[in-house]
Amino acid sequence: MDIVFKTLLNRPPTLEEIKNLNNKDITFIKKYIKDSVEFKIFYENNINQITNIFSTILKIKVNNLKPQLFMRDFIRLKYVYNDMLEFITLKIQKIHTEYQDFYQNYLDMNKNIEPEEVIEILNNNYDVKQFICLSDEFKELCDIKIEELIL
Repeated sequence: MDIVFKTLLNRPPTLEEIKNLNNKDITFIKKYIKDSVEFKIFYENNINQITNIFSTILKIKVNNLKPQLFMRDFIRLKYVYNDMLEFITLKIQKIHTEYQDFYQNYLDMNKNIEPEEVIEILNNNYDVKQFICLSDEFKELCDIKIEELIL
């Protein structure tokens, strides 16, 4: 029971909760927690923290992010804000690097990814290379590069 409370609420159960939930199965305990006002507030606060981290790193107001996709990571990091900030920063840096390297290697261009594209890649769990190859912009730039090579 302790681990469920620690995971979902980042705290141990109270003595009253231990008494009330004693001999209950894990499914019942999880439902009890998830139905609580405390959980809803805690969850919403963490979702807001994740969104704020992305806004800070990307330097834009992030509206279309699916922050719930990152809750497992936040839980794994024990809800430590600085650890989550570092985790997300590294994830975004990796996307930036892959994006820039791809354009440099294939089109000999220095190109930076837009923050909205980072969000799209993360929300949909896209592979960066596939994301680029399927974009209209990349196709247009390839056509331009081909024309330059022909001439």
